[in-house]
Order: sequence, then structure tokens, then C-alpha cells
Amino acid sequence: MSERDIWGMLLFSALFGVLFAIAELLRRRTRIEVEYTRKLVHLGGGFIAYFLPLFFQSHWPVLILALGSLAILWFAKRLKKLDSVHGVTRASSGALIYPISLYLLFLLAQDSPLLFQIPVLVLAFSDTFGALIGRAYGTIKYEILGQTRSLEGSIAFLVVTFLTVHIPLLLFSQVGRLESILISLLLAVLVTAFEAISLGGSDNLFIPFGTYFVLARLLPLKSSDLSWLVFILLALLGIGLLSYRQQRLTMSGAIGAFLVGYGVWTLGGFAWFLPILFFYMTYNLIEKFSRADSERTPLEREHYELSQIFFISITSLALVVAYSYTDWVQLFSPYLVTISANSSISWMSFLKQRPVFLRSIWMRLARWVIAFAATWIPLIPFLWVGSPYPLEIISIMIIVLGGFLGMTLKEILGWTLQARYRCTVCGHELTKPTHCDAPAQLVTGWRWLDIDRAHLISVALGATVGYI
Repeated sequence: MSERDIWGMLLFSALFGVLFAIAELLRRRTRIEVEYTRKLVHLGGGFIAYFLPLFFQSHWPVLILALGSLAILWFAKRLKKLDSVHGVTRASSGALIYPISLYLLFLLAQDSPLLFQIPVLVLAFSDTFGALIGRAYGTIKYEILGQTRSLEGSIAFLVVTFLTVHIPLLLFSQVGRLESILISLLLAVLVTAFEAISLGGSDNLFIPFGTYFVLARLLPLKSSDLSWLVFILLALLGIGLLSYRQQRLTMSGAIGAFLVGYGVWTLGGFAWFLPILFFYMTYNLIEKFSRADSERTPLEREHYELSQIFFISITSLALVVAYSYTDWVQLFSPYLVTISANSSISWMSFLKQRPVFLRSIWMRLARWVIAFAATWIPLIPFLWVGSPYPLEIISIMIIVLGGFLGMTLKEILGWTLQARYRCTVCGHELTKPTHCDAPAQLVTGWRWLDIDRAHLISVALGATVGYI
């Protein structure tokens, strides 16, 4: 470690110390709300961290600074000190995540200071101004997993993110003007979506790394490619909003579905996106027009939350990410198995909610036949569109059987190990631990194996067996 590194660490330690001292002084002398002192530290810390690449070539000094900050913050929280940061009543680990995120981001972006500085600025400025404007002027509210957000705060976050990305790209990079606008627009929309679903301080992780990975992928692209991505983004936003308004998605579910769809398209391409789109559209159309909403039971009117979208799509998304980094086109087959399994599971669940399919053994058999037919749905688009991996008879049969196996495993887990509850208020049997705004009683199964985890395990095993 050089003398410059040592002096740099002393300088940055002093700057961070002064920032904490100012926030603590304001908190004690003026009794200003802790949310404002937290944002002061958030904003000031990001501004100071912006200059780290100008002082340090090695990541070791940054690691020492991050660990030192983490230790101080952790001990202060344990000792109930630093009220300017830890004085909030809600559960949040954002302050502890912040220094670690900065170090990991520095480690990733060592070869490109701008890839470190832009995410840091977005984390510092967009998050701060979005929160402050939402707190002061937010009147249009929406809920994400039980936490309230405001439309005004999200719009402020989007605008500040656009400017925070656009200005550095124009001033400090070789990116053209049009490309800079398109990159900034794409990043602003995507990172705003990341921020909206980041809870409990996790925005200090999702915002910088989401910005880093998206920016690194967009910077090499030409204006024609970026324009196409903007069109895709707007189209998927429209589908997500339509699903939120007319289908069975909550706001968090709609945002999650939008991010999954956009990620699959940009990482894999149109051919990887088609199976998801075809499954989603056919299932939701048939469900939408099968029964009037007023005739449905509370279970049938249940909306899909972000967590459910995550468990449904994480296996498929992991395969797309793996393909984007390896170009291993053979991953397309197990990817199709995951979509096929999701299709079959969703149709089986849909049919089990219809009493007609529970009345006789023949109708129950018909339910299984239809669920098997649903495994073919993701393959239908490839009757007209070329597949990135040859779909021969044997591979098609393996995909279909793997999807059906995933659905069968899901049913077996549902009969045996999956947790089932009974509502203590209305007496209904459930697959979730709460109902009627009250905890439900566990009747059978393992508490940790809820319906979403059973879904994930079944899809992953089906894809694994199909691939092998």
C-alpha cells in the first residue's frame, strides 16, 4: 500500500467523520427529523464516494474504509448511538448495506471509473430526492408488499436518475448525444422499477448494482439498438400496466413481471421472450373471460405479488442470465422446460378452483389431460418462429415430459409436505399463513414449504431432470 493510499484513507475517513458529526449535531441541536439527517448522510456519503476512483487504483484501501465504516455503524446501532442514522422506528439495514455496496461496486468497476461514479450518483441523488419529494408532496399512493410508496416520489426518482446518468455521460464519456439520451431513459425507467420494489434498505444494494449492470450492457450499443430497446421497454410497460388494471397482478407483481420480461428479452432475445409471452397471454386471457369477477371466490380473486412472480420466474431467469454470459444455446431446452412446467402448474391450479373439475373422477382426469396439454403452449410460437436451438421430436418430447414432471411434483408436494392452514376466523383451508387479517393455524405439512417454494422446487427439478 503506497503513501498516497494512506493519505487518501486518512482524508476520506476525515470527510466521512465530519459528515457524521454534522448530521449528529443537526439531530441533537435542531431536533430535525431523523429521515432528513439520514438522507443528508446518504447524499453526502455518495458525493464523497464519487471521488474514490480519483485517489485509489487498488481496491484494498476502499475495503479498509468500508469495513471501518461498517464496524462503526454496527457498534453504534448496538449501543443505540448515532440517532441521526439509526433513529428510525422501522426495521432497516440500509445504513449497514451502504458501505459494503460501495466497496463491491468499486471492485467491479475498477477498469472504468464512470461505471462506479454514475451508480454512486444515482444512489445518492435519486434515492434522496425521490424520498424527500415523496414525503413532502406525495398524495397518490400505491403499496409494495405492505409498504406505501408515492407516485410523486417515483417520478422524482425517475427524473433525477435521468439527469444523473445523462450529464456525466455527456461530459466524461465518448457516448454520442442521442445514445446518451436513450441510455439515460432506459436506465431511469429500469432503476426506478428496481427502487420501487426494494424494501428494508435493500435499495442500497439493488440501485447501484442494477445501475452498474444495465449501464455496462448499454454503453457499447448503437443508437438503432438502443431505440429498439426503448420500444421494447415501453411495450412491456404497457403490458404490465394492463395486467395491473385488468388481470391478477398487484403493483409489485406488475413491476416484477415487467422486469422479468425485459430482462429475458434483453439478455436472451426475442426467441427466449416468446414462450413467456405466449404462456402469459393465453393463461390470462382464458382466466379473464372464464368467469365474471363477481362470481369468483376470494381465492380466485387473489392477486399475484412480487414474491410469487419471483418464485415462478427465478429458474427461467437464471438460465437466461447463464446463456447471456456463456452463449451456451443448449440452455434453451431446460429453459423451455421451466416455462412448460409453469404453464402446466398454472393451468392445474386454475382448473382446481373450478368446482366442475372436482365432481367426478372423469372430470378430475380431464383436469390432468388439460394440464398436460398446457405443457405444449410455450412451444406453439416455434411453429412460425425459428428456435435458437433445434427442436427435434426427441427434444420436444423431453421438454413436454419435463414440464409435466414439474407439475406432477408440485401436486405431490401439495398432497404431502406443503404447508396447509385453516383460517381461525372463517374456517377456510388455505396455502398461506394469514387470512382475514389474522394468523391461520397450521394443519399439515412443513411450515417453511409454502406454495411458492413448492412451485420453485418443482420447476427446478423438472428442468434438471429434463436437461439430464
